[in-house]
Amino acid sequence: MPKLLASFVLGTVLFLGNVNAVVDSITIKYMQTKLEEEKIGVVDYSGVAKTEMITITVTNSTAKPWDDYDILFRNILPVKNAPNVVTISDVMVGKNPFTDFSIVENDFDFFEKVNGKEKIGKEALLLLIGGTVPAGGTFTVTLDLTLDNPVNVFGTPNVNPKPVPEPSGLLFLGTGMLGLIPVIRRKLRSRSICQKPYSAIASHHRCGLG
Repeated sequence: MPKLLASFVLGTVLFLGNVNAVVDSITIKYMQTKLEEEKIGVVDYSGVAKTEMITITVTNSTAKPWDDYDILFRNILPVKNAPNVVTISDVMVGKNPFTDFSIVENDFDFFEKVNGKEKIGKEALLLLIGGTVPAGGTFTVTLDLTLDNPVNVFGTPNVNPKPVPEPSGLLFLGTGMLGLIPVIRRKLRSRSICQKPYSAIASHHRCGLG
């Protein structure tokens, strides 16, 4: 469909890789293959501030389970309409591996250079928590996004590090380290003796050479 006609048709589907969006009711489906930030979609709206209902479905195509997931909505710079708004509201996680969420940022300022000039934009950040998405698993979240300029949508899966040892385990480890102190001292003493100008016979014996 020619771009000139597309802007006049309500409900036109916008394509971005494996992402598609419908004006006024946006659906983003994405298969995440990396344990790092990926661009998962775009909300290409520019006009008077309005609220879009967005449904995002992401499939874990990595080899590791995800413990939480960040969704970032960030202006495509430079912005044209004012006041510039990027606000998340009415989040629904539904029946998902994730059972809770936190809106970390709303209408948050960020700065970026465009053609050598510093521009300011807005971003909103949603953190999905309270569950684990296994490799091959999928989650879906629905939210309202208020905006008046186009935004890119980025997704970042997070894998929590291995748990910290329990206090009892730390105590055991500390006790073991204490037991190594005499051994380390003997090694250091032996090393210092070997470096001193003893007779050839003494050095040979003290350094364990005979």
